[in-house]
Amino acid sequence: GEGARESFIKEQILQNFYAFELMMAPYAIGHLKMSFLLEETTGSGV
Repeated sequence: GEGARESFIKEQILQNFYAFELMMAPYAIGHLKMSFLLEETTGSGV
């Protein structure tokens, strides 16, 4: 269900999510896209 999805994202994906970008603009855009995607998927700011 919805709770299991949010729990999986918090405990599995975000615990092992790393990113590296040399330029600031692509990093910021990627960060915002992931933030919006997670908010849309879970309904909250994870």
